[in-house]
Amino acid sequence: MNNQGKRRGRSSSWERPRVFLEVVRGGSCSEAARQLGRPQSWVKSQIGLFEKDIGTPLFEKSSGQYRELSPAGKNILVYVERMDAIAVGLRGSDQARVRQATPTVSVVAPEGLGEFWLTRLLPDFHKSNPSVAIDLRCVTHPADLNKQEADVIIQLFKPSNEGSLLKRLGSLHVMPFASRDYLEKHGIPSCVDDLMKHRLILQPAPQTGADEMLGAWLPRLAKHPIPFVRTNTSASNYSMTAKGVGIGFLPTYAFAVDLVPLNIDLHHRFDIWLACTSNSPHTQLAVDWLSDCFDTERYPWFADQFLKPNELMKRYRGKPLGIMREGLEPTIEAFEVSGEAVVLLDHNGRIIRRNALAAQMLSRDIDVNGAKIVIRDPRAKRSFEAALENVLSLQSTNAFVRPIALPRAGQRPIFAYVIKLPSLSRSRLAECQAAVIFVDPDVQSEPSMAALEAAFGLTPAESRIAIKLAGGLTLDAVCRQLKIQRETGRVHLKRIFAKLSVSRQHQLVAVLSKLSRFPRLDRDS
Repeated sequence: MNNQGKRRGRSSSWERPRVFLEVVRGGSCSEAARQLGRPQSWVKSQIGLFEKDIGTPLFEKSSGQYRELSPAGKNILVYVERMDAIAVGLRGSDQARVRQATPTVSVVAPEGLGEFWLTRLLPDFHKSNPSVAIDLRCVTHPADLNKQEADVIIQLFKPSNEGSLLKRLGSLHVMPFASRDYLEKHGIPSCVDDLMKHRLILQPAPQTGADEMLGAWLPRLAKHPIPFVRTNTSASNYSMTAKGVGIGFLPTYAFAVDLVPLNIDLHHRFDIWLACTSNSPHTQLAVDWLSDCFDTERYPWFADQFLKPNELMKRYRGKPLGIMREGLEPTIEAFEVSGEAVVLLDHNGRIIRRNALAAQMLSRDIDVNGAKIVIRDPRAKRSFEAALENVLSLQSTNAFVRPIALPRAGQRPIFAYVIKLPSLSRSRLAECQAAVIFVDPDVQSEPSMAALEAAFGLTPAESRIAIKLAGGLTLDAVCRQLKIQRETGRVHLKRIFAKLSVSRQHQLVAVLSKLSRFPRLDRDS
C-alpha cells in the first residue's frame, strides 16, 4: 500500500507541471480545462498543489484570475518546457511506429478554421486518399513544430520554426455580424460610432488579437466603455452571435449561415500560414489538400482583397456547402405526394431537381433552356425574374412572393409561386436556394375512393358517384357515365347525403373539396 501511494503521488506530481504549461499556453484555466478535458476547478487545484510543491506563487493573480507569470513562474516555465520537449520526443517515437502501419498526418489548425472550414472539406481528402489518415486538432494556441507537436500547422501569423516549409495560404477577413432578432430589437448600426451603443462579443485568444484589433477600430473606448461579452472559442462566439447576445466579429464566410453582415466600413485581415517539417509523400498529400482548401479562385473569401458578402456569392466557384443534397429528395417526395409540381433551383436559378408532376408540366407547357426556366411572355418574364431575384437576394427575408401568371395558348395561365425553403436554404452556400411551385387551374383534383371509404364509410359504388358529383356533374350525367339507372343513382345519393350529413349537392361539393387537398391513396377515377 505504501509503495502504491508513492506511485500515485509521483504520478500526480508529474501531472501538475503539464497542467501549469497548458494554463500558460491557453492563457486561462478555462482554456486549459478544455484542452485537457477536465473541469476548471480541477485545473485550479492542480496549479495550487504545484505552487505548494514549488513553495512560491507561479502567477500574478487578479480577482482570482491567473493574469501573468510571476518571476518565479517564468523561471519554472523554462524547466517545464524542457520536460515537455522530452515527453513529446518519447511520444513521437511511439507514433512513428504506429504510422508505419497506417500513414497519419497530424494537422493543427486554429479552432475556428478547423471546426467551421476544414472539417467540411475533410471528406474530400479521405475520398481521394483512403489509405492516409488526417489527425485534425483544433486549438486556440499555436503549435510548435520544433517540439514535434504536429506534422503540419496552420496559424494566423507567420511561423518562426527553423528548417520548416513555410507557405502563405491566403487571408482571413473578419467583420461584424448580427442575428436578425438582435437587429430587430436593438436597431442596425450604420457606422463605427453606432457600435458604441451595442453589446459586442469579443474572442480574446493567442491568434485573434481581439483587444488590439478593437482598440484600433474604436479608439474612444477608454472614454466610452462598451458592454462586452468575452469568449475564448470561435464556436461560442458564433453561437452567441446567432442567438442574439450581441454583435460578433466573424470571418466573412459567415455570410453562408443565417447571420446578417453589417454594412460598416470595419474589417480586419489575418494572414493564413502553413508550416511543416516532413517531406514524406503522405504529408505532401495533406499539404496539397490544405492548399486547395484555401484556393482563392474557388473560395474568394480567402483572397487578399476584402470582398463584401454580397460579392462573395457572385464569385464563389466551389461546390455547394452547408446543407447538401441530403434534404432534397425528401422535399421532392413531399411535394409529389401532396400533388404539387415543384422545381428546386440553385443560386444561379438553374434547375437542380424536379418532381414528376413538374417534369410533365415543363415538357408540355413551360420551356427550359440550359437548365433554366424560360418565360416567353415579356411581362410574365419580367415578373418571374424579379420574383426570383428577390428570393435569391442575400437581403431577402420573405418566404413567399405573389404568384406569377404564365400565359399559354388555348388554356388558362399556369401560376408560378417562387419561394424560399428555409430548411434547405438556411446556408447561402447550400445547393438549393429557391423553389418554384406550379399550379395548373385546369387540372381538377378530386378525393380518392380510399379516402371517402375511410372517412365516411362509403361503399365503392357510393364513392364513385360522390367523386363525379364533386367534379360538378349532375346526377343524370353521373348515371349516364356509370351506366346505372337513375333510380339506383337516387338511392345511392340519399345514402351519401346521410353519411356526410348534408342535404344539397353544393354542400357535398364543399365537404369533398377539402378532402381533395390531401394526398391520393389510390389511382382510381
